[in-house]
Amino acid sequence: MDKRFEAVDKRFEAVDKHFEAISAENNRRFESMSAENNRRFEALAKRIDRLMLWSLGITMGTGSLVVAALKLLP
Repeated sequence: MDKRFEAVDKRFEAVDKHFEAISAENNRRFESMSAENNRRFEALAKRIDRLMLWSLGITMGTGSLVVAALKLLP
């Protein structure tokens, strides 16, 4: 009976080690994905910042042209 319990304990230990190995592998994968996602997010934030500056510049330029045209026409 003790041999069976020892065999079951060894099997549980083997399964436990297997799950720990899988967990470590998943953690490594998620860390690399997290670093890549951070890099992508920074690039996206930079693009949005540039878009906002261009939009503000175009809006201000168009507004000043409209104001100048309204002052000159009447």
